[in-house]
Amino acid sequence: MSEEESIGFTTKSFSTSSSVPEAVSMSKRGMNISNQSSYSSPIDNYSKTDKTEPYHTRFLKRNKLLVGVVVFFITLYALYFLFGTTTTPPIQDSNEDLFSTDENINNENNNNNIPQTLDENNLPINIPVKKTKIRLNTIEDYFKDFSQDSSNTRRIAVRDAFKHAFKGYEMVWGKDEFKPVTKGYHNWIRGSNGVGMTLIDAIDTMVIMGLKDEYKKSLEYVKNDMPSFSSLNGGISVFETTIRVLGGFLSAYDLTKEKVFLDKAKEIADRLVPSFSSGTGIPYSEVNLQTGEKKTFGWAGNCCPLSEFGTMQLEFRRLSELTGDDSYNQKVTKVMDIMFKNKPSDGLFPIRFHPETGNWCTSYITFGALGDSFYEYLLKQWLLNRGTKKAERYRELYLETVKGVFDKLLLKSSQGYTYIAEHNGQSPVHKVDHLTCFAAGMLALGGYFNVSSPNFPITNKQQIDAGAEFTRTCYETYAQSPSGIGPETFHFDIGNGGFRSGVPSYLLRPETVESIFIMYRVTGDEKYREWGWNIFKAIEAKCKISSGGYSGITNVNTPNPPHDDHQQSFFLAETLKYLYLLFCPNHVIPLDEWVINTEAHPLRVTKTEH
Repeated sequence: MSEEESIGFTTKSFSTSSSVPEAVSMSKRGMNISNQSSYSSPIDNYSKTDKTEPYHTRFLKRNKLLVGVVVFFITLYALYFLFGTTTTPPIQDSNEDLFSTDENINNENNNNNIPQTLDENNLPINIPVKKTKIRLNTIEDYFKDFSQDSSNTRRIAVRDAFKHAFKGYEMVWGKDEFKPVTKGYHNWIRGSNGVGMTLIDAIDTMVIMGLKDEYKKSLEYVKNDMPSFSSLNGGISVFETTIRVLGGFLSAYDLTKEKVFLDKAKEIADRLVPSFSSGTGIPYSEVNLQTGEKKTFGWAGNCCPLSEFGTMQLEFRRLSELTGDDSYNQKVTKVMDIMFKNKPSDGLFPIRFHPETGNWCTSYITFGALGDSFYEYLLKQWLLNRGTKKAERYRELYLETVKGVFDKLLLKSSQGYTYIAEHNGQSPVHKVDHLTCFAAGMLALGGYFNVSSPNFPITNKQQIDAGAEFTRTCYETYAQSPSGIGPETFHFDIGNGGFRSGVPSYLLRPETVESIFIMYRVTGDEKYREWGWNIFKAIEAKCKISSGGYSGITNVNTPNPPHDDHQQSFFLAETLKYLYLLFCPNHVIPLDEWVINTEAHPLRVTKTEH
């Protein structure tokens, strides 16, 4: 009996009989119609001196043009009758939308949407309908799409929640984050007046929700009132600034094409570049935006967390694509080159790396804090440039990680809860961060995009199944909580296979609703919308401050939890965005056209070779 079996846990083995649909095939499909041979003219072969030829033969010889026209139309009608009434499946290339819009699903399942004409026998002939893909290119498009969905009360409710959160932030306009209980603020750089971190993080959410007034006010701030980043004399997290500020500006530009957003993205990236000047090229954790001074964090033992230096690639690579300056891409690609050189045999990377010596500082592995988004970006680096040769190496490395997860970390308790454990280098640690819940959606997203090659031992369907089961576990931490909200960490009981709360706080985090959103897009199962709605109602009940804003809570294990007086910027950037998209039709941020960064900022997919 293995150690896992002896304590009531077994390594997860996924059945192929799951109710989750098979991943959609990416192969091209179509109808081949062979070329018809040309018609010969047998009339000219008859002997012109034959006196015994019948009348119809002589008629055909005298009226060749008329006969040719008649034959042409008969042939055309025959071809239409044979092939014109058959709807040919669409040819699907690698960038075709895998997530059918609600409109497309309705067209496929409702014959009343197909216009009909009658043939000579008064029978209907179905004429294939070319489905027009809905594209939203401006904030006006997003507003119109919202307005036309006026009966969608859940979509409206989440949008109203964003407006309430933003109303609170407006009380401290231009500061970084809002304290909704005391009406105070928190700025990221000590001694500064802030740069408007919350509104930067939330601009793309405003666009997607069609919030024209909030967007206009924020745009004016960025253009006219935002301080230059070079004026900020203080240390700031390279990682957080990359995913929130650089990612936020890039997404805002991709959604609106407003030039100031790209200018600001370049400005902040140039201020982060000095952090890469280490002995290895691994960026330091903190940089002074004015002086370029850099350092690691003492609590990390002067090493750099995996999730920080491994979560800059999407943003810097997209910036290179938009500016034509490949130096940004080169810096983050060098980081990945170092990771390829130092990859463990099982594809599971320890959580800290020394930027000068190039050595791992620990053997601890987690998909939670300090590890999480590195693995997310292995998949998304492939998705961002899917279809290019250079992107393939990220797919291959991601698959090595998937195998490591299935072999060592993916467990199922004796009560049937699937989860991704941590690992101390010797054995699993049965602790799960709220942050780790992102990985449920990650597994499903990779499976749905057919990340597995034919000879890979873990199928795409198995990955989707695993994502579905882990999503259920994360949701249950909310459903079984007295407050209706899940904790910051939870632990599995080795005796009975159940879970209990660890750190009991809730910081308005998005990871569970993120995976619920992805599972809905992948499966179309309405239960995920119900789960998301239940979580939203709990947030409304426990976190909403009536005068404006939302606060995290300190103890989810009580029906009336105290507030922590902090509205995180990611609540507007991520949590509310994922909940809103969950209740939108699939043409709002279609996942074959956008890759969503770890701060929920959508970046456009391209086939750029990097």
